[in-house]
Amino acid sequence: MELSPLPVILLLTSLGLCPAKGRRQVVFLSVSPQSWLTEGVSVTLSCEVRDSSTGWTFSWYRAVPYREDLTPIRDTKGHVMYSVDLLPDSSRGAGGSYTLSPAALHHTGVYVCRAERGEPANQTQYSNPQPLWITGESPTVSLIIRPNRTQYTEDQYLTLSCEGHGDSTGWRVRRYTESESAHVSDCSSGWGLVTGSTCTIKFLHPLDTGVYWCQSESGGNSNLVNITVHKRPRTVLSVSPHIWLNEGDSVTLSCEVRDSSTGWTFSWYKAVPYREGLTPIRDMNGYVRYYVDLLSDSSRGAGGSYTLSPAALHHTGVYVCIAEKGEPANQTQYSNQQPLWITGESPPVSLIIRPNRIHHFEDESLTLSCEGHGYSTGCSVIQYTESGSVSGYLSDLRSNTGSTCTIGVLYPFHTGVYWCESESGGSSNPVNITVHKRPRTVLSESPQSWLNEGVSVTLSCEVRDSSTGWTFSWYRAVPYKRGLTPIKDTKGHVMYSVDLLSDSSRGAGGSYTLSPAALHHTGVYVCRAERGEPAYRTQSSNLQPLWITGESPPVSLIINPNRTQHFYGDSLSLSCEGQSDSTGWGVRGYTHSGRLVDCSSIWGSISGSTCFIRFLYIFLTGVYWCQSESGGSRNPVNITVHKRLQAVLSVSPQSWLTEGVSVILSCEVRDSSTGWTFSWYRVVPYREGLTPIRDIIDTVRYSVEVLPDSSRGAGGSYTLSPAALHHTGVYVCRAKRGEPANQTQYSNLLPLWITGESPPVSLTIRPNRTQHFNDESLTLSCEGHSDSTGWRVRRYTHSESESVSDCSSDWGSVTGSTCTINFLYTSHTGVYWCQSESGGSSNPVNITVHYGSVILESPVHPVTEGDPLTLHCLLHPTVTSDLRADLYKDGLLIQYQTAGEMTIHTVSKSDEGLYHCKHPERGESPHSWVSVRGVSHSEAPFSVLGLLSNLLAASPYLLVSIILGVKCYRARVHTGENQSQNAVTEE
Repeated sequence: MELSPLPVILLLTSLGLCPAKGRRQVVFLSVSPQSWLTEGVSVTLSCEVRDSSTGWTFSWYRAVPYREDLTPIRDTKGHVMYSVDLLPDSSRGAGGSYTLSPAALHHTGVYVCRAERGEPANQTQYSNPQPLWITGESPTVSLIIRPNRTQYTEDQYLTLSCEGHGDSTGWRVRRYTESESAHVSDCSSGWGLVTGSTCTIKFLHPLDTGVYWCQSESGGNSNLVNITVHKRPRTVLSVSPHIWLNEGDSVTLSCEVRDSSTGWTFSWYKAVPYREGLTPIRDMNGYVRYYVDLLSDSSRGAGGSYTLSPAALHHTGVYVCIAEKGEPANQTQYSNQQPLWITGESPPVSLIIRPNRIHHFEDESLTLSCEGHGYSTGCSVIQYTESGSVSGYLSDLRSNTGSTCTIGVLYPFHTGVYWCESESGGSSNPVNITVHKRPRTVLSESPQSWLNEGVSVTLSCEVRDSSTGWTFSWYRAVPYKRGLTPIKDTKGHVMYSVDLLSDSSRGAGGSYTLSPAALHHTGVYVCRAERGEPAYRTQSSNLQPLWITGESPPVSLIINPNRTQHFYGDSLSLSCEGQSDSTGWGVRGYTHSGRLVDCSSIWGSISGSTCFIRFLYIFLTGVYWCQSESGGSRNPVNITVHKRLQAVLSVSPQSWLTEGVSVILSCEVRDSSTGWTFSWYRVVPYREGLTPIRDIIDTVRYSVEVLPDSSRGAGGSYTLSPAALHHTGVYVCRAKRGEPANQTQYSNLLPLWITGESPPVSLTIRPNRTQHFNDESLTLSCEGHSDSTGWRVRRYTHSESESVSDCSSDWGSVTGSTCTINFLYTSHTGVYWCQSESGGSSNPVNITVHYGSVILESPVHPVTEGDPLTLHCLLHPTVTSDLRADLYKDGLLIQYQTAGEMTIHTVSKSDEGLYHCKHPERGESPHSWVSVRGVSHSEAPFSVLGLLSNLLAASPYLLVSIILGVKCYRARVHTGENQSQNAVTEE
């Protein structure tokens, strides 16, 4: 019997058999017979949606340079590659083929296609760009290239002009490049300079390789030119026998083009400081390193070797070579620099150095003068410094005072060779100068740093790795003070200032003794050494604290709370209190990070002689004491700030539970004694008035709200019996003891997911699966039997740092009780549920966003015993010829190399487990837990599928009526069936 199509359509509709919504599909654009064509032939562009069914309608576009009113196409980094302009006759290619017959010059360009179907339209991605290059015999305008060739090397100069028989106004140079990603652009886009219809590229780069043509405002085209830009070959310059020579020796410079053929002609240059009219040589950042000056006798080294015999003083300098061949000349890069240093017995000019030595220390000053037997006017000091083996920097150090150059502050990068050079090319002997880092002084104490008033102590200062002859100075380190020398860390931050001791000179020999030590000697000391004339100083030494304690100080440091051990986040007050007046006394601190601080708004607030620290940080660990304005010090106190103890929260029996069972949350303070009282909180999205919890970069992740019955878990255990849907959420605990209370940190977050059979509201997901591909869209709705007003979508994520938040502009857009995520990322992986204003919850759903090519499509909600279960392996992008995949349950292979789909027609409790699929080349999906629940007593007492199969041959019309009746019946007895509990979780 032949079935009428009407009941079949109704049957499919009533059963809800519609294709699943996925990510945008990929279209491929190809050309036949080829992309380079002669005017007058036919060409067909074909657009195909791979791995997809039929019913698509195709649209056709031309890729053009970016235009504001057109859709931009971007690369993976977000950069615009081109815009797409719909063809006016696009509709004639709606079936997937777009034919140009005959092809004309104006058809030259780059094409793109796209497909759509359904209502509202489901569109594919834009296709790959497909160029079409049409050449003709008599184009209206021609692209003229100067130099007239298609092969170039980088850094060359290129001019492209649109020239015609008449007026070429309105024509522009356009190009299509593919070096990194496909780009269509006009000369005005930034890669060239436009003058009328001419485009100039001053420095060609391999990225300029592509097809160029002229395009008019009306769409006319010239013939095309395929231009290739090659990297320049590299030349290597070497010297024999060596670079330091005596006047009269012979030396040969050899220039070689590596990895290249023969036939090169070589040119020879000297590298010089700036001189107008010479070619600058730049580093990779665009900075000029030096200029090159062609040698007057360069031609005698054209074969690749340049010999100086005998070498003379005026040959001192830095040399460079280059090679070229062909017509017009194809040049290599300039070679590495090769210095030659020639010394003679009687140079006409000498380089005089003050101080007169070749080894110097950083921060010193240096004077270099060109002095001769006669007049040294016209001489300048030249410097050549090397950083690494191939790069160097050449600079002209001529000062404004005749032939003398002064370097005010030396740095190690000033290390190099210096010489005098006259305007006529004469040279002095070169001098190799080395700038060393300053020697380091080390300060130590004996017998120790903590002492009683009245004993003796000696501070010793030593210059490591250095000779003798040093004179030592002694300082006290104080908080930064204007007028004193500041000492900075490696980042330039001021750590402290140094104040010269009034009796510093008595420690000039390297030892400074305090005998007897008194309370006012408490403080932090520094030393420094110097020698020579003018004086050369070492770096300041390390800090050396001295802590002197006495029995009856006139002023004492009072700490509240009165203990030396404190916890991160505690508050603390420090007061200078004496038998009489404590005016003029303040609190000073020396932290273990090496900083000297006064109480200030940075870490404390001052009230008279009291310093109040509202929030203790670990870096405030250190020694604190009272200091008077006159320099007096009183008993120091060593204060340590510890990290807070960590509370650890755990659950038994598990985090995912069925409504009605019991669950116990346990809070424990690890590595600590007893006596703690525990408090219990629920984690909620940030709310003003509640305590915010921040991450390490101070971003608020969530707030904590104390549970109204928190006190019943004061002993460390909080039991929910029976657990209900409204208990779904994320919990933390905290412990405290003592007076004032010493609190632990908040515990780790502990989620509790409760599922029930008849939640008041269900979370509906579209597409209806728990695993999703990166960059898909997702809709989550809170849907109930009546009104779902006041319900919102909430989530718990833990991909980067744990967070609890409601759907908002940060990760989704809200419309009523619906949350839409337009573009999924892996950071969206987490548990989602519906939450009401009164605290009610839906069943939670665990959603996984996978940055990969394979996911498993499995039921969002539990499967009822006796129902069918279908697991489907989805690939991205989908390839219909390659859908084979293995399916696993609890880590064991259950189906091998099938079409990526498995159906269990009658599911049982034994089918419950952890499933995933694996493709032989594309990888594997995340794991999903599939739960099976028992049959409810309210189930219909007959098999719907069995009835359908028996009635199919009898009457399709009757079949449709029965199906609709059954669906109505099941809707009554299964109120909320489609909002049933979720028990699909991901690993």
